[in-house]
Amino acid sequence: MSLNLKAFIFSTKLEHSTEEQSKWIAYRMEARNRGWGYVEATEFPPKGFNFIEGKLTPKTEQEKVDSGELSLTAIVESKCSEIEKLAAQKITNGIASSALGTPHMYPSTEVDQKNLMAKVIAGVDDYFKCKNLSTGTTDFYPHTIEQFKAAFSDGDKKITAILKKSAALQYGVRQLPTYEAVSNFDINSGW
Repeated sequence: MSLNLKAFIFSTKLEHSTEEQSKWIAYRMEARNRGWGYVEATEFPPKGFNFIEGKLTPKTEQEKVDSGELSLTAIVESKCSEIEKLAAQKITNGIASSALGTPHMYPSTEVDQKNLMAKVIAGVDDYFKCKNLSTGTTDFYPHTIEQFKAAFSDGDKKITAILKKSAALQYGVRQLPTYEAVSNFDINSGW
């Protein structure tokens, strides 16, 4: 697990026992050896760390949940955010359609979706940029209004399916009772 960790500076504001001072010194030495920066702390070990057998180690997310430093709700929301980002990526990765008679890939950024919708609303034949999947050629191909409608419909079906999957995954994550279950929840399959 990779964390952006900062070491905590020895606090002269508190009076420490000899044992606490020894821990702080060991902590500062480890911080220096690991190249961590320094920020002030008033407790030992600092939040997010364990001090075991003379070594300062970052807590796992499960340990942070167990100690109350991190809530299960925060972890669930983080996982849901990952799901939303994955869905947005899948939506903008392109839309496959056979509106032109053979498979073509239509760009699907937000601007591309608006442009395709504008062609449907305008109700006229026109050219539109897409990639012929048979030849690999990307060009502005002529489209009839019916072809625009078919491509738009294929895109709408794909986007709706992605949004439904995203909602289902987020619902599933929110039902999980433990950090371990949330952590192991697979968000990548079944799209």
